[in-house]
Amino acid sequence: MLLAKHGIKGAGASAVAWVCNECSQALTNNLMLKLALANNLWIGDVPHELAILTLPEQLLVSHYFPRCYIFKLYPKDHHASNPNHLQRGMMGNVSLYNMNTDAVVMILEGQLLPHPAVSLASVIAVTYVGTKKLPKTWLKSTFRVRRRIVYEALMRLKCHNEIYKDIAISDEHLSSLPEDDVPMEILRKVQDMFHVMTRR
Repeated sequence: MLLAKHGIKGAGASAVAWVCNECSQALTNNLMLKLALANNLWIGDVPHELAILTLPEQLLVSHYFPRCYIFKLYPKDHHASNPNHLQRGMMGNVSLYNMNTDAVVMILEGQLLPHPAVSLASVIAVTYVGTKKLPKTWLKSTFRVRRRIVYEALMRLKCHNEIYKDIAISDEHLSSLPEDDVPMEILRKVQDMFHVMTRR
């Protein structure tokens, strides 16, 4: 059996391997593990430049867009004024499709990345359920975009990923990204939703 070394503690006959419940059940039933190397789904360790990307940053460097990500933020209890009480987990289903090159001028110019920040408003929606306006600082951990991190991710992909070898990195698109902040394209969507809710 081939195991990832960071999941093993100790060496030799005393070595212990950490296995999740799903994999343990598959092994017990003599079934193929879903993410096993033999199933062509194990990709190894994710490079640091890609592992640290936030969701908006992932979308900016991606060749494919989800139909839409919808985030619903609400306090886990009545302490709505404390950001530590906001919901933090993300779950759901996402369908991917190849971008429509006839409809996106950017793609007509070639394999130009990152995508312009304005594209985020089409694929990310944020709804906050609460009586007060959601402070921008509460959004930063999930929706921040860092210009340097996006650039380093693209350079990593261009050098080490066959799909990205012919991309052109757009200085214009990079310069339009915030140094380290929530893009206005996302922030406006949150503000617009808040105004709609408060008018009701």
